[in-house]
Amino acid sequence: MPDISNFEFIRDPSFGDLEPMDSTCVETAGWEFQGSGLGDLHIDFTDGTSYTYHEVSPLVYANFQKALSHGWFFNKYIRNNYSVTRD
Repeated sequence: MPDISNFEFIRDPSFGDLEPMDSTCVETAGWEFQGSGLGDLHIDFTDGTSYTYHEVSPLVYANFQKALSHGWFFNKYIRNNYSVTRD
């Protein structure tokens, strides 16, 4: 995993503030605090689909942002590991 010791976590970003990702499969992503230290991770993919993954820790989101390959990280640590809603 990448070193995220200097990562500055924004506690309550809005999904309206999705961050562009330098990726061939992920267009934008954002995380919103939902309580108990967990939140919803919203991902817009380059194929036009959008999903929200529930009860994701901020550490997972931080590592996703810093990953060298967002697609690899998504497939290994996010996909099939959280309840999900297609938006």
